[in-house]
Amino acid sequence: MQIQNYHDPIEKLILADYHSERDNEFVANFLRNEAKEVKGKLVMWGYNSENQCIVPSNMGKFVKVSCGSFHTAAIDEFGKLLIWGDNHFGQFNIPSGLGKVVEVSCGGNTTAVIDLNGKLWIWGWEVNVQYNIPEKLGKVIQMDFGYWHTVVLDEDGKVWAWGDNYFGQCDVPKNLKKIVKVVCGDLFTAVLDLDGVVYIFGLWDYFIPDYMQGVIGLNASSNNISVIYGNGKLAVYGNNHHGQCNVPSHLIDVVQFSVGHSHVMALDSNGLVHTWGSSSEGQRDVPLNLGKCLRLESYRFHCVAIVE
Repeated sequence: MQIQNYHDPIEKLILADYHSERDNEFVANFLRNEAKEVKGKLVMWGYNSENQCIVPSNMGKFVKVSCGSFHTAAIDEFGKLLIWGDNHFGQFNIPSGLGKVVEVSCGGNTTAVIDLNGKLWIWGWEVNVQYNIPEKLGKVIQMDFGYWHTVVLDEDGKVWAWGDNYFGQCDVPKNLKKIVKVVCGDLFTAVLDLDGVVYIFGLWDYFIPDYMQGVIGLNASSNNISVIYGNGKLAVYGNNHHGQCNVPSHLIDVVQFSVGHSHVMALDSNGLVHTWGSSSEGQRDVPLNLGKCLRLESYRFHCVAIVE
């Protein structure tokens, strides 16, 4: 297999071949958990300057949730979208005609959803070119946001990117095939294909190992990329000013993970949450009575869990 890394503005190509055995049981469990539909209540903690951690009262159960810089958006069990926190840039301004939704993702001051027909809807920061959706874009299955750019994956496995491209973060490599995941940092994009190959393009000035095992899970934040390998190892690369790359040695059986601006959260097979990195805004202050966690999400400095 290969890790192909399109590096910084000149897109230097780094190629590393590797061969390794995968723990098939772990891989099966991880992928099964990633595909599993969950439903539960929301518990939030961390930075709360705009009440982005105050879940609206009398809400039912939720199936999806995403964090922006100062707002939170979630989908309830009936496909209804709810948004709270900061609305200075119109993050709450749900377009007329939007019905039930199946996916939600927040940028810093942007909100996006995919409806039942696979149509992408984006709103929020009006001066931001992130929501200039290409006319030819078809059905979308996943999306993510950088600081000023948008990346989506369509139903055919094609990657689309638009917005700010100063560092080449929207220059999608032409040889991409069978892409299954797209993620963004502030100024870079990373994608994962079905064979466990990771491609990075845009501004990425940090260490990536020469030899790696097959990747089955991918996540990113401002200046970090986190991956989980087929042998169960979780690794975080990039900015380590707050120790966010120092994965605890005791951590095993990870089923899901999420990276914030300067912290990391991981969920194990028992539903326990593990955190490391910065806690300057309380992002590591996981409630003691959290209960069994089903999903974790974080963006900058606030965190959310879907729990039973």
